[in-house]
Amino acid sequence: MQIPTPAPIKMTYFESILEYSIRISNRLFELSERYVGTGLSHSIPLVLKGKMLFIIFFSSLKNMIRTP
Repeated sequence: MQIPTPAPIKMTYFESILEYSIRISNRLFELSERYVGTGLSHSIPLVLKGKMLFIIFFSSLKNMIRTP
């Protein structure tokens, strides 16, 4: 006894548009994820450098304005 194979299913217009939009949505999500990751990898060192400069500046300013 042979099991019949299912006939290929024809996609409707709506199903093809839906599948295409899902692919685009996934691709846009991947691109935005990569963009945010790259932005964070560049901005975190800048923030840390700015913090260090801020600390250095105000600690030196504090030493200059000592009150008797």
